[in-house]
Amino acid sequence: MSENKVAPPALRCAACGVSATAEDFRSGCPFCGSREPTHDPFEDVTISLNWQECRMLAEFASQWAVARYKATRWTALSNTLDRLRRVRPNGAPALTNADTAREMPMMEGAKRRVTLSPEFPD
Repeated sequence: MSENKVAPPALRCAACGVSATAEDFRSGCPFCGSREPTHDPFEDVTISLNWQECRMLAEFASQWAVARYKATRWTALSNTLDRLRRVRPNGAPALTNADTAREMPMMEGAKRRVTLSPEFPD
């Protein structure tokens, strides 16, 4: 009689998204080395938001991270925002103010006077 084997619980790296066992994450992510808190994929949910709501949450999260962490621990937030950017509807405004500044055309000879957060390097 065969035993039912249960797979060890998998966790997901907040920085790079790789899944591995809790044992694998004991000393950081086995793929990227991040020590960011891990996520339990079983806690994933599907929510329904319109693009404007995503933009509002993204902008506030970016500003909070700048104020709270002073340019550290950006990887998890940056990767989450990148996932949102990939689903941007055609013709929709940019996700964050920094994205908007990056997309704005510049007149010849003009200098950009926008300070981008560490997440959005020039």
